[in-house]
Amino acid sequence: AAAPGVHAVETCEAPPASGSGAGRFQVRFQVDNASFTADAAGTSLTSEPFAYAGAEWQLVLFPAGYKSAVESGHASVYLRLRADHRPHPLPRALAFSARLVGSDGGGAKGGDVARRTCSGHNFGFEKKGGRSWGFERFCQREELAAALSGGGGSGGGGHGEVVLEVAMGPAAPLLSTPNGLTNHGNTCYMNALLQGLYHVDAVREAVIDAAADSGAGGVPGALAAIFRALKLNENGRPAPTKALCRALGVDVREQQDSQEFRAALFAELTSHPAMPGEALYAPFEGRLLNRIKCTGVDFEKTWKEPFVELALDVAGSRGHVKHALARFTADELLTGDNKYRAKNKETDLGLQDATKGCRIQKAPEVLQLHLKRFAYDPRRDRMVKVADKLGFDEELDLKPYMVDQGAEGEGE
Repeated sequence: AAAPGVHAVETCEAPPASGSGAGRFQVRFQVDNASFTADAAGTSLTSEPFAYAGAEWQLVLFPAGYKSAVESGHASVYLRLRADHRPHPLPRALAFSARLVGSDGGGAKGGDVARRTCSGHNFGFEKKGGRSWGFERFCQREELAAALSGGGGSGGGGHGEVVLEVAMGPAAPLLSTPNGLTNHGNTCYMNALLQGLYHVDAVREAVIDAAADSGAGGVPGALAAIFRALKLNENGRPAPTKALCRALGVDVREQQDSQEFRAALFAELTSHPAMPGEALYAPFEGRLLNRIKCTGVDFEKTWKEPFVELALDVAGSRGHVKHALARFTADELLTGDNKYRAKNKETDLGLQDATKGCRIQKAPEVLQLHLKRFAYDPRRDRMVKVADKLGFDEELDLKPYMVDQGAEGEGE
């Protein structure tokens, strides 16, 4: 093991001489228990340099966290390009991952403790912070402490060793476009939507093809120009959106609702004869199965309802999208003044207690969730913004919110 303060690097998989392949390096940080305390917040440990793609790099570890990670209880890890070893030419975009390796001698049982991946970053000098990139919330500090070997750990004394492995390689072609979109004022809502639409292949190609085939101007032509700029990235600069703003009559000084903007954009696009509406909407189309069932009489009604987005309550959803979806699909009790008037073809059954609910019958290829960030406040007699956090996981299982398999209107 290295001496305290020396953070050694071992090459596990050397990149080819051309520098265009993958490389893998293992860094052994010497960490003492004081590194995890509040007094050490923002304090970093920097590895010895290692070579990749004609440049020298270092791994930087903040055991007690960096910036917001200090309050959230996370450790931070960053990959740094050394300023005095700039390659020529500079790698256009680089993908890398970092993983925390458990130790049989420490609190962990070996193998991966944590792993984070960046699919592409342009390590340049043109902007502040361009030479360093990584993971502010890499892992919980307790996980890092538990992975210590050699007598360390959150409850031990002295110092121990933390092993981090970093893998580096060229970014995937589509993810190597670092230019993004220009914000011309308060257009962040629009830019977020446009970048999301760009990554829906069917929408992107339909817009580009329709504009090319018809020589369309206006909204279709302006949007196609943005998509082409993102796709080709010919000059490496952010793509402007002024032409689209002018075509839509958008005031760049005003903040707008992203969901309302998406509806207006699609309406404008589909009004153009060269633009196939089904290509725009098809990836987002799903179907709900609604149901009303009376509790006191034998009456049940179901009907299908298409959707291109689901509107979810943020308030009261316990900080996670899965709880918001559970509330959306939960049964509602219709009683008192809200009783349901049940009628069949022959008889009026009058007002009845009933349950009303819905389930997803057909899931779309791309699920759009409209988060209801505004709610009516009766005390103020106006709409107020809901600032509650709503988290989500990398994978979302829709089965709990879909029609049961084998039931009427079986889920797809």
